[in-house]
Amino acid sequence: MKKNKKWFSLSSVYQIALFFSSLYILWRVLFTIPSVSQPLTFALGILLLGIELVGLIEFMVNFKIMSNKKNYPLPSIPEDPALFPDVDVFIATYNEDERLLYKTISGCKRMLYPDKSKVHIYLCDDGRRVTAKELAESMGIGYFTRDNNEGAKAGNLNNALRQTSSPIIVTFDADMIPHSSFLMKTVPYFIDSKLRNEGKDKSEQIPLGFLQTPQTFYNWDLFQYHLYAEQDVANEQDYFYREIEVAKTNSNSVIYGGSNTLISREALDSVGGFYTKAITEDFATGLLIERNGFVSLAISEPLASGLAPEDLPSLIQQRIRWGRGVVNVLYQINLFFTSRFSFAQKINYWTSIQYWFSPFSRFFYILIPIISGLLDISVVRTPLWVALLFWIPMYMADSWAIRRLSSNIRTSLWTNLYETIMFPFLIGPIFLEFIGISLKKFKVTKKGIESAEHFQWKYILPFIVLFLLTLWSGGHILHAMLHHKIYGGSITLFWLSYNAILLLVAIFFFIGRRKGSVVSLQKAAVLGILKQNDSVVEGAIAGLSESELEIIFDKEPTIKAEEKEYLEMIYEGHSLLLPVRLTSSYKSQGLKIYRFHILESHQKELQDNYDQFLKLVFDRHIPSNPSKSEHLFFPLMFRHIQKSMKNQKIDKS
Repeated sequence: MKKNKKWFSLSSVYQIALFFSSLYILWRVLFTIPSVSQPLTFALGILLLGIELVGLIEFMVNFKIMSNKKNYPLPSIPEDPALFPDVDVFIATYNEDERLLYKTISGCKRMLYPDKSKVHIYLCDDGRRVTAKELAESMGIGYFTRDNNEGAKAGNLNNALRQTSSPIIVTFDADMIPHSSFLMKTVPYFIDSKLRNEGKDKSEQIPLGFLQTPQTFYNWDLFQYHLYAEQDVANEQDYFYREIEVAKTNSNSVIYGGSNTLISREALDSVGGFYTKAITEDFATGLLIERNGFVSLAISEPLASGLAPEDLPSLIQQRIRWGRGVVNVLYQINLFFTSRFSFAQKINYWTSIQYWFSPFSRFFYILIPIISGLLDISVVRTPLWVALLFWIPMYMADSWAIRRLSSNIRTSLWTNLYETIMFPFLIGPIFLEFIGISLKKFKVTKKGIESAEHFQWKYILPFIVLFLLTLWSGGHILHAMLHHKIYGGSITLFWLSYNAILLLVAIFFFIGRRKGSVVSLQKAAVLGILKQNDSVVEGAIAGLSESELEIIFDKEPTIKAEEKEYLEMIYEGHSLLLPVRLTSSYKSQGLKIYRFHILESHQKELQDNYDQFLKLVFDRHIPSNPSKSEHLFFPLMFRHIQKSMKNQKIDKS
């Protein structure tokens, strides 16, 4: 099958987008600024124009960074096991459930290596738990703890660093389960770097400091899950880890993400270990390593998967910590007034910091038209048809460029939606950080802990208030149009309509799915055999997670919903007998699909086969789901309402 031909090169797409964006901004500057004689209107108009200018500059810089993206394939090295160095694997934990830790440790132990005696795995426990120590001992790995939590996660890792000696360090968060190929697809980069530097003067060497692999997730993120968009859009973090990080390799400005990373001990020693003075210790540590002349590298192939935040409080807490931590690094590390960073590095670091200005931009994008409508003022002085003449081509060209740059992972619609959903919770904490009021306490994001906090009024209330204010402002303009024949607010009404739709989708997000697991069923192709007394029914398992599976049988079996059944899976020569219970069935493309809940999957009935079961579930490539159909909000909202009603019917039955 022939690939779809791209009629325009990436460079041409950029030129087209830049042309329409520049034309729009030029028109805005020359023809739409309110009169100085109206101070409030003029101030709001200049503020809006400034936000749009910053957005254009950000777009241009990001396009320049992304358009130079190159992939760095696994290097060819001599087939000599002696070349592979010792590796220390640090699993950082604080309060995570031992069942979650078991899966991560099991994944680490499955990692392939020419000489597995050179792979040293350590559970770094900052919670000082006897149960965690017993788990480490029972699984045959090392265990580190300490008397205090000074320096939080960075201090925890530094404690392990002082007690080990391998030249390469691998850091994993407690929930990140590596593929068995993780080391074999990463360590060769360090070997290749060492071989290339041999015999060269130190000033000519280019040592590899750290290698970042993507952080991918085996559950749907809350944006996918709450909006019933699992099959239409990629995980929210895919764009950063699979695209932006890879592009940053060219300027040696890759961001160390804290997990799924290999770091040179030499590089860590050169900066005094993991940085302890910032709550985003990973971001700061990576900057210091790059400042010291070490090379950073990011690859796009996912080699480990973990848990995205599973409830709204955890998601919000995580983003607040990230935002405040990145801004705080501005005060901790001299980024811009030093010759130790190149100009390209400074620009790339600035884009990482500038990203956290988006809550303020989104706030004003929503607030300004509300004020304009209620006060009968026009911050953009132009007829609606003229505004659309310039805005629509710019919006469509920018959206086209974003889709091309992100390999269809990201769209303008979803970028606006992400910003709208998060800005009320980020704007206050990040403002405090900008004025120097720092977050002192480090809060660990909850992972693998059951939570029902999918819906809370305190999260949805800001959006209801903004939505009602938007409707009020729009109604005020409509009244002026219908009763007083005043049409000057038409452009504000259009703007309010767009914001109202954004806010409505955000409300749908916070209503979300109140019940059920967010663990995703990843595609599988495994033989399944249902065993019922003396009869067997064969089928193909099409979807699989640790707690559920979906199967298509060759012939329709007789199954009672509440009864325990046994399903045998055949995988890589292993036979796994799973205790299951039927939860539902449905038809798709003419096929009847049965969904089963896997009972007691944690060792009790699987016994010695549990680790093989974990390998089957987690040691697989998790694909990115690029945006396919959601160019407009209305299909998204319609499907949300439709599926919400369907789920309510299922619950009642």
